Amino acid sequence: MSEGGTAPRRRTVLFADLRGSTGLFERLGNVSAAAQVAERVAAMVALARAHHGHPVKTLGDGLMAVFVEPGHAVQAAEAMQQQAQSSGGRRLALRVGLAHGELVAVGEDWLGDDLNVAARLLDRAGDDEILATAELVAALDGDERARFHRLGALRLRGRQAVVQAYRLPAGRQRGASAQTVVFEASRMVGGLPQAQVLSLRGEGLDLRLGPTELPATLGRRSDATVPFTQPRVSRSHALIEWREGSFELVDLSANGSYLRLGTPAGELVVLRRERQRLQGHGWISLGGPPGSEGSATLRFAVEDPGR
Repeated sequence: MSEGGTAPRRRTVLFADLRGSTGLFERLGNVSAAAQVAERVAAMVALARAHHGHPVKTLGDGLMAVFVEPGHAVQAAEAMQQQAQSSGGRRLALRVGLAHGELVAVGEDWLGDDLNVAARLLDRAGDDEILATAELVAALDGDERARFHRLGALRLRGRQAVVQAYRLPAGRQRGASAQTVVFEASRMVGGLPQAQVLSLRGEGLDLRLGPTELPATLGRRSDATVPFTQPRVSRSHALIEWREGSFELVDLSANGSYLRLGTPAGELVVLRRERQRLQGHGWISLGGPPGSEGSATLRFAVEDPGR
Protein backbone atom coordinates (compact mmCIF):
# COMPACT_ATOMS: atom_id res chain seq x y z
CA MET A 1 0.00 0.00 0.00
CA SER A 2 1.10 3.58 -0.56
CA GLU A 3 1.32 6.00 2.33
CA GLY A 4 -1.14 8.43 0.78
CA GLY A 5 -1.02 12.21 0.60
CA THR A 6 1.31 14.47 -1.36
CA ALA A 7 3.59 15.83 1.39
CA PRO A 8 7.26 14.97 0.73
CA ARG A 9 8.73 12.26 2.94
CA ARG A 10 12.38 11.36 3.39
CA ARG A 11 12.77 7.86 2.04
CA THR A 12 15.38 5.59 0.48
CA VAL A 13 14.58 4.22 -2.95
CA LEU A 14 16.12 1.01 -4.31
CA PHE A 15 16.21 -0.10 -7.92
CA ALA A 16 17.55 -3.59 -8.65
CA ASP A 17 17.68 -5.76 -11.72
CA LEU A 18 19.15 -9.01 -12.93
CA ARG A 19 21.88 -9.04 -15.56
CA GLY A 20 22.00 -11.84 -18.10
CA SER A 21 18.30 -12.64 -18.36
CA THR A 22 18.29 -11.91 -22.11
CA GLY A 23 20.78 -14.71 -22.70
CA LEU A 24 18.71 -16.94 -20.45
CA PHE A 25 15.72 -16.66 -22.80
CA GLU A 26 17.95 -17.51 -25.76
CA ARG A 27 19.37 -20.61 -24.08
CA LEU A 28 16.35 -21.99 -22.24
CA GLY A 29 13.42 -20.79 -24.30
CA ASN A 30 10.65 -18.43 -23.26
CA VAL A 31 8.72 -20.67 -20.88
CA SER A 32 11.63 -21.97 -18.78
CA ALA A 33 13.45 -18.65 -18.73
CA ALA A 34 10.34 -16.69 -17.77
CA ALA A 35 9.71 -19.09 -14.89
CA GLN A 36 13.28 -18.69 -13.60
CA VAL A 37 13.20 -14.88 -13.84
CA ALA A 38 9.78 -14.68 -12.16
CA GLU A 39 10.97 -16.91 -9.31
CA ARG A 40 14.05 -14.76 -8.70
CA VAL A 41 12.15 -11.48 -8.86
CA ALA A 42 9.60 -12.88 -6.40
CA ALA A 43 12.50 -13.70 -4.05
CA MET A 44 13.75 -10.10 -4.39
CA VAL A 45 10.30 -8.78 -3.48
CA ALA A 46 10.20 -11.04 -0.42
CA LEU A 47 13.65 -9.85 0.67
CA ALA A 48 12.62 -6.20 0.34
CA ARG A 49 9.67 -6.86 2.64
CA ALA A 50 11.81 -8.88 5.06
CA HIS A 51 14.06 -5.83 5.46
CA HIS A 52 11.16 -3.46 6.23
CA GLY A 53 10.82 -2.18 2.67
CA HIS A 54 7.78 -1.49 0.51
CA PRO A 55 8.02 -3.10 -2.96
CA VAL A 56 6.41 -0.54 -5.27
CA LYS A 57 6.53 -2.42 -8.55
CA THR A 58 8.39 -5.09 -10.48
CA LEU A 59 10.09 -4.08 -13.72
CA GLY A 60 10.50 -7.16 -15.90
CA ASP A 61 13.64 -8.67 -14.38
CA GLY A 62 13.92 -6.21 -11.51
CA LEU A 63 12.03 -4.13 -8.97
CA MET A 64 11.67 -0.77 -7.26
CA ALA A 65 11.24 -0.59 -3.49
CA VAL A 66 11.06 2.22 -0.91
CA PHE A 67 12.46 2.11 2.64
CA VAL A 68 12.12 4.38 5.66
CA GLU A 69 15.62 3.54 6.95
CA PRO A 70 18.63 3.74 4.60
CA GLY A 71 20.38 0.93 6.45
CA HIS A 72 17.50 -1.42 5.76
CA ALA A 73 17.76 -0.66 2.03
CA VAL A 74 21.48 -1.52 2.04
CA GLN A 75 20.79 -4.76 3.91
CA ALA A 76 18.06 -5.67 1.42
CA ALA A 77 20.36 -4.96 -1.53
CA GLU A 78 23.07 -7.23 -0.12
CA ALA A 79 20.56 -9.97 0.67
CA MET A 80 19.29 -9.79 -2.92
CA GLN A 81 22.82 -10.14 -4.26
CA GLN A 82 23.52 -13.13 -2.02
CA GLN A 83 20.26 -14.72 -3.12
CA ALA A 84 21.08 -14.16 -6.80
CA GLN A 85 24.54 -15.72 -6.36
CA SER A 86 23.24 -18.79 -4.57
CA SER A 87 20.16 -19.48 -6.69
CA GLY A 88 19.95 -22.77 -8.53
CA GLY A 89 20.28 -22.87 -12.29
CA ARG A 90 22.30 -20.35 -14.28
CA ARG A 91 23.79 -17.55 -12.16
CA LEU A 92 22.55 -14.06 -12.95
CA ALA A 93 24.37 -10.95 -11.73
CA LEU A 94 22.40 -8.36 -9.77
CA ARG A 95 23.02 -4.60 -9.84
CA VAL A 96 21.49 -2.01 -7.51
CA GLY A 97 21.03 1.77 -7.41
CA LEU A 98 20.21 3.52 -4.12
CA ALA A 99 19.30 7.13 -3.31
CA HIS A 100 17.97 8.92 -0.22
CA GLY A 101 15.92 12.10 -0.14
CA GLU A 102 12.44 13.54 -0.40
CA LEU A 103 9.85 11.51 -2.29
CA VAL A 104 6.15 12.09 -2.83
CA ALA A 105 3.60 9.27 -2.67
CA VAL A 106 1.13 9.40 -5.57
CA GLY A 107 -1.44 6.63 -5.34
CA GLU A 108 0.51 3.36 -5.30
CA ASP A 109 3.61 4.98 -6.77
CA TRP A 110 6.32 7.41 -5.67
CA LEU A 111 7.82 10.38 -7.48
CA GLY A 112 10.86 12.55 -6.89
CA ASP A 113 14.26 13.58 -8.16
CA ASP A 114 16.08 11.07 -5.95
CA LEU A 115 14.00 8.30 -7.46
CA ASN A 116 15.29 9.31 -10.91
CA VAL A 117 18.86 9.43 -9.59
CA ALA A 118 18.59 5.89 -8.18
CA ALA A 119 17.32 4.63 -11.55
CA ARG A 120 20.24 6.30 -13.37
CA LEU A 121 22.75 4.87 -10.88
CA LEU A 122 21.32 1.45 -11.65
CA ASP A 123 22.18 2.07 -15.31
CA ARG A 124 25.79 2.85 -14.33
CA ALA A 125 26.24 -0.12 -11.99
CA GLY A 126 28.23 -3.12 -13.15
CA ASP A 127 27.63 -6.78 -12.36
CA ASP A 128 27.04 -7.41 -8.64
CA GLU A 129 27.55 -3.73 -7.81
CA ILE A 130 25.66 -1.46 -5.43
CA LEU A 131 25.91 2.27 -6.26
CA ALA A 132 24.55 4.90 -3.87
CA THR A 133 24.34 8.66 -3.54
CA ALA A 134 26.41 10.63 -1.05
CA GLU A 135 23.18 11.55 0.78
CA LEU A 136 22.39 7.90 1.38
CA VAL A 137 25.89 7.09 2.62
CA ALA A 138 25.86 10.11 4.95
CA ALA A 139 22.61 8.86 6.49
CA LEU A 140 24.17 5.50 7.49
CA ASP A 141 25.88 4.84 10.82
CA GLY A 142 29.66 4.95 10.99
CA ASP A 143 30.41 1.25 10.45
CA GLU A 144 28.07 0.98 7.49
CA ARG A 145 29.31 4.23 5.98
CA ALA A 146 32.93 3.03 6.10
CA ARG A 147 32.11 0.08 3.85
CA PHE A 148 31.37 2.36 0.86
CA HIS A 149 34.09 3.64 -1.47
CA ARG A 150 33.81 7.09 -3.03
CA LEU A 151 33.54 7.21 -6.82
CA GLY A 152 33.29 10.99 -7.02
CA ALA A 153 31.15 13.09 -9.35
CA LEU A 154 29.22 11.16 -12.01
CA ARG A 155 27.29 12.62 -14.90
CA LEU A 156 24.07 10.67 -15.23
CA ARG A 157 21.93 10.45 -18.32
CA GLY A 158 19.25 13.16 -18.46
CA ARG A 159 20.72 15.28 -15.64
CA GLN A 160 22.72 18.50 -15.88
CA ALA A 161 24.07 18.44 -12.32
CA VAL A 162 26.67 15.85 -11.37
CA VAL A 163 25.89 13.30 -8.65
CA GLN A 164 28.37 12.40 -5.92
CA ALA A 165 28.33 8.61 -5.94
CA TYR A 166 29.66 5.80 -3.77
CA ARG A 167 30.14 2.11 -4.42
CA LEU A 168 29.79 -0.88 -2.12
CA PRO A 169 32.36 -3.39 -3.43
CA ALA A 170 30.95 -6.78 -4.32
CA GLY A 171 31.84 -9.45 -1.82
CA ARG A 172 32.64 -7.04 1.05
CA GLN A 173 30.95 -8.78 3.95
CA ARG A 174 29.42 -6.75 6.77
CA GLY A 175 31.94 -6.32 9.56
CA ALA A 176 34.96 -7.38 7.51
CA SER A 177 37.90 -5.08 8.11
CA ALA A 178 40.64 -4.21 5.65
CA GLN A 179 43.07 -6.30 7.75
CA THR A 180 40.85 -9.37 7.35
CA VAL A 181 40.71 -8.94 3.58
CA VAL A 182 44.47 -8.45 3.31
CA PHE A 183 45.27 -11.49 5.45
CA GLU A 184 43.04 -13.73 3.37
CA ALA A 185 44.65 -12.32 0.24
CA SER A 186 48.21 -13.09 1.30
CA ARG A 187 50.69 -15.90 0.82
CA MET A 188 52.45 -17.35 3.88
CA VAL A 189 56.26 -17.32 3.59
CA GLY A 190 58.40 -18.19 6.63
CA GLY A 191 55.31 -17.86 8.82
CA LEU A 192 54.66 -14.27 7.67
CA PRO A 193 52.03 -13.09 5.17
CA GLN A 194 53.53 -11.82 1.90
CA ALA A 195 50.85 -10.03 -0.15
CA GLN A 196 50.70 -10.02 -3.92
CA VAL A 197 51.58 -6.78 -5.70
CA LEU A 198 50.19 -5.31 -8.92
CA SER A 199 52.68 -3.29 -10.95
CA LEU A 200 51.46 -0.69 -13.46
CA ARG A 201 53.84 0.95 -15.93
CA GLY A 202 53.37 3.33 -18.84
CA GLU A 203 52.06 6.82 -19.64
CA GLY A 204 54.82 8.20 -17.42
CA LEU A 205 53.73 6.05 -14.44
CA ASP A 206 55.52 3.34 -12.50
CA LEU A 207 53.32 2.10 -9.63
CA ARG A 208 53.17 -0.92 -7.35
CA LEU A 209 49.88 -1.49 -5.51
CA GLY A 210 49.17 -3.99 -2.76
CA PRO A 211 45.80 -5.09 -1.34
CA THR A 212 45.95 -2.50 1.47
CA GLU A 213 46.19 0.32 -1.10
CA LEU A 214 43.02 -0.66 -2.93
CA PRO A 215 40.58 0.21 -4.32
CA ALA A 216 42.52 2.41 -6.74
CA THR A 217 40.72 4.79 -9.08
CA LEU A 218 41.75 5.31 -12.71
CA GLY A 219 40.49 8.33 -14.64
CA ARG A 220 40.82 12.02 -15.45
CA ARG A 221 39.81 13.16 -11.97
CA SER A 222 42.55 15.19 -10.33
CA ASP A 223 42.36 13.00 -7.21
CA ALA A 224 42.47 9.67 -9.06
CA THR A 225 45.00 7.14 -7.80
CA VAL A 226 46.15 6.68 -11.40
CA PRO A 227 45.39 9.96 -13.24
CA PHE A 228 45.20 10.40 -17.01
CA THR A 229 44.61 13.27 -19.45
CA GLN A 230 43.67 11.35 -22.61
CA PRO A 231 40.32 12.48 -24.07
CA ARG A 232 38.72 9.02 -24.31
CA VAL A 233 39.36 8.34 -20.63
CA SER A 234 36.38 9.16 -18.38
CA ARG A 235 36.76 11.12 -15.16
CA SER A 236 35.92 7.99 -13.15
CA HIS A 237 36.88 5.40 -15.74
CA ALA A 238 37.74 2.26 -13.78
CA LEU A 239 38.67 0.76 -10.43
CA ILE A 240 41.24 -1.81 -9.43
CA GLU A 241 40.04 -3.88 -6.47
CA TRP A 242 41.23 -6.84 -4.43
CA ARG A 243 38.46 -9.43 -4.36
CA GLU A 244 38.54 -13.02 -3.14
CA GLY A 245 42.32 -13.30 -3.41
CA SER A 246 42.78 -11.60 -6.80
CA PHE A 247 43.22 -8.19 -8.37
CA GLU A 248 40.25 -7.17 -10.53
CA LEU A 249 39.71 -4.37 -13.04
CA VAL A 250 36.20 -2.86 -12.88
CA ASP A 251 35.05 -0.70 -15.80
CA LEU A 252 32.79 2.28 -14.94
CA SER A 253 33.05 4.17 -18.23
CA ALA A 254 31.18 5.03 -21.39
CA ASN A 255 34.04 4.07 -23.75
CA GLY A 256 35.02 0.81 -22.10
CA SER A 257 38.24 -0.75 -20.79
CA TYR A 258 40.36 -3.21 -22.76
CA LEU A 259 42.65 -5.98 -21.52
CA ARG A 260 45.32 -7.63 -23.64
CA LEU A 261 46.38 -10.76 -21.76
CA GLY A 262 49.85 -12.26 -22.06
CA THR A 263 51.62 -11.36 -25.31
CA PRO A 264 50.86 -8.44 -27.69
CA ALA A 265 48.97 -10.97 -29.81
CA GLY A 266 47.05 -12.37 -26.86
CA GLU A 267 43.31 -12.36 -26.28
CA LEU A 268 41.67 -8.92 -26.16
CA VAL A 269 38.95 -8.68 -23.50
CA VAL A 270 36.49 -5.77 -23.74
CA LEU A 271 34.82 -4.59 -20.52
CA ARG A 272 31.74 -2.39 -20.52
CA ARG A 273 30.56 -1.87 -16.95
CA GLU A 274 31.99 -5.30 -16.18
CA ARG A 275 34.88 -6.72 -14.13
CA GLN A 276 37.80 -8.95 -15.05
CA ARG A 277 40.39 -10.75 -12.94
CA LEU A 278 43.98 -9.63 -13.54
CA GLN A 279 46.45 -12.49 -13.63
CA GLY A 280 49.92 -12.92 -15.05
CA HIS A 281 50.79 -9.91 -17.16
CA GLY A 282 49.39 -7.91 -20.05
CA TRP A 283 48.09 -4.49 -20.98
CA ILE A 284 45.21 -2.35 -19.66
CA SER A 285 43.87 0.23 -22.09
CA LEU A 286 41.24 2.80 -21.14
CA GLY A 287 38.89 4.30 -23.72
CA GLY A 288 39.91 2.13 -26.65
CA PRO A 289 42.09 -0.84 -27.71
CA PRO A 290 45.81 -0.63 -26.88
CA GLY A 291 47.51 1.96 -29.06
CA SER A 292 44.29 3.59 -30.29
CA GLU A 293 44.11 7.38 -30.50
CA GLY A 294 42.90 9.14 -27.35
CA SER A 295 43.18 6.04 -25.13
CA ALA A 296 45.62 5.37 -22.28
CA THR A 297 47.58 2.12 -22.05
CA LEU A 298 49.42 0.59 -19.08
CA ARG A 299 51.37 -2.62 -18.83
CA PHE A 300 50.39 -4.66 -15.77
CA ALA A 301 51.97 -7.58 -13.97
CA VAL A 302 50.78 -9.51 -10.92
CA GLU A 303 53.82 -10.25 -8.78
CA ASP A 304 53.82 -12.79 -5.95
CA PRO A 305 56.76 -12.39 -3.54
CA GLY A 306 55.97 -15.80 -2.11
CA ARG A 307 56.83 -17.63 -5.31
